[in-house]
Amino acid sequence: MKRILLGGSFDPIHDGHFKMAKAALEQLDADVVEFVLAPHSRWKEGAIDVEERLAMLKAYLNGVNWARICLYEVKQNADINYTIETIKHFRHEHKDDQIFLLIGADQLDQFHKWHAAKEISELAQIVCYRRPGYGLREKNLKNYNVQVIEGEESNISSSAIRGLFSLDTKDEVIDYIVDHNLYFMHKIANYLSGTRVKHSVEVAKLAREIAISNGLDKKKAFLSGLLHDIAKEMPDDNREFIMGTHYPQYNHMYKWLHHQFVGEFIARNSFNVSQEDVLDAIACHATGKANMSWLARVLYSADKIEPTRSYDSSHMIESCLANYEKGFVQVLKENKQFLESKNMDISNELTQACFDFYL
Repeated sequence: MKRILLGGSFDPIHDGHFKMAKAALEQLDADVVEFVLAPHSRWKEGAIDVEERLAMLKAYLNGVNWARICLYEVKQNADINYTIETIKHFRHEHKDDQIFLLIGADQLDQFHKWHAAKEISELAQIVCYRRPGYGLREKNLKNYNVQVIEGEESNISSSAIRGLFSLDTKDEVIDYIVDHNLYFMHKIANYLSGTRVKHSVEVAKLAREIAISNGLDKKKAFLSGLLHDIAKEMPDDNREFIMGTHYPQYNHMYKWLHHQFVGEFIARNSFNVSQEDVLDAIACHATGKANMSWLARVLYSADKIEPTRSYDSSHMIESCLANYEKGFVQVLKENKQFLESKNMDISNELTQACFDFYL
């Protein structure tokens, strides 16, 4: 049997890890990839427990029949884990297997500094995953008899996911992060109370579900939903300052609408969101407007009908899942009727333009 070892803290596991493992499996014609979980995260500040990283690893790899999770290093409970000891463990447990150690090009550059590097190369075949255009340290290739496999270009990183700069992992991992208040959720909690966070998470999940059902970008849908209300509980003075400075053209609107504009500002400047369609969707999710993007319509709908609201919205959810455009119009009609029944002023120019354009 050919067995590939891929070590890491997986903090959290992401699509880049999986693509690397799958490329190695296919190009080496291997049978198994062992995801060797490190007990300590290389990411020191705010690092999460190994149990959390293991849970996300299990969630990502669930149903992948060629993937295994190895907890050998975790069980050693050592201050430092040396790769040579892990290699020896697999040599002892799987005497007849061919063992490969899969590393990235950045690790190859430093491989000569690894503890017992030469012995590692004698006990296992070292395999380097090279992305297009990435140069390799020729001396290390030769000295350690490294086999090179080719992989696709990828800028995915665990740190980007931790900071909400990327959602490039499986939905199950993202859901674990939000449901267990990890990584970027700590920053969101600085802006929102628990109740408002719960609403935002439900909007994000429903927006993603609508996007998937309609063949749209689920990552943008989730991100816009998660951040749409980020300014909802900002102190009035702060919100009014941002409105007066950056959105004076909308300052005349009722204050309960200001959070959509300030939310766009926070998403752009505090969470470094650069996708203009995500920012635009946040900036009109309460009022709507004429000629909205697909993303803005999906977010508007998800915000109004997410399932934890205090009324039965199941018929509108089903409508949006079937066809987000028709579902949006239905949501808009029912929301208009609701606002009018409460004698709420809906005369602002954005809401009127939305009603005129779609209804």
